[in-house]
Amino acid sequence: MAVYTRIDADEVKAFLRICDVGEYIGHDGITQGVENTNYLLATTRGRFILTLVEKRTAPADLPFIFSYMTHLAAAGMPVPNVLAQGIILEKPAAIIEFLEGKAIIGMETLPQHCAQIGAALAQMHRASESFTMTRENPVGIEQWDTLFNAVKPEINSDTAAAIDRALAESRRANWSKLPAGAIHADLFRDNAFFKNGSLSGIIDFYFACTAPYVYDLAITVNAWCFDRENKPRAELVAALVNAYQQIRPLSDDEKNAFPHLRRTAALRILMTRLYDWFFTAPGAQVTRHNPMEYLAKLECRYQWL
Repeated sequence: MAVYTRIDADEVKAFLRICDVGEYIGHDGITQGVENTNYLLATTRGRFILTLVEKRTAPADLPFIFSYMTHLAAAGMPVPNVLAQGIILEKPAAIIEFLEGKAIIGMETLPQHCAQIGAALAQMHRASESFTMTRENPVGIEQWDTLFNAVKPEINSDTAAAIDRALAESRRANWSKLPAGAIHADLFRDNAFFKNGSLSGIIDFYFACTAPYVYDLAITVNAWCFDRENKPRAELVAALVNAYQQIRPLSDDEKNAFPHLRRTAALRILMTRLYDWFFTAPGAQVTRHNPMEYLAKLECRYQWL
């Protein structure tokens, strides 16, 4: 979440006239995250998230994103419902259910948190088997050369060489035989909420797309199972992956592909973080994330499965 587009009370009130979520009380910008503009909206009926869709999310992809969220919520997942859609300042906007809880940050992460995340991810993938809509990965391999060319003049030669090697490795991979469907593709700590020790919410589906399920698992392991020095924590890996496999066991092909996909997942986050680090719009209220965290994860050779 972030704030790229500032809106005033009158603009929010005008939007609320088409919605059934109560009368306007106030709205405050949320600076965490990097993709879309988000406000915490208060009305006479409670709290909601007001989102204005920015940059990487094409309006044509919103039916996939919102339908996938609705599908998961109907399957019993702790995913917010989309309550209203419209336009604010010529940008797609939506009011989304507010979920209680808070994110687990850094070394507060415990095996029980990772076990719940692993189980929820597997349940999402099981639910995805009956979801028929598709979306191409908006930041898939095809887009990485463009991102790399943009950031290459800004980074040192060692980083550029590491990315170049990883890009070549990713181009050689064949994902076509791996089980695939709709995935979250961005299940970071700040996109999962816990309340009283239990997982209470999974949010931010704007990178959701159709891809191998084990790629989603790789993204999630990278996000949850490293320490503050960007070294893997074996007990967190075991908790997350074992809980996942109790619900959706990995095939031999998925296990064999996992080490490569984990590096590919690290490369994907590294590329977008580098781009956002150097090209975030001036004046945006956004918490930028250090790209070098994911260079370390890309170079890591830990034996995962």
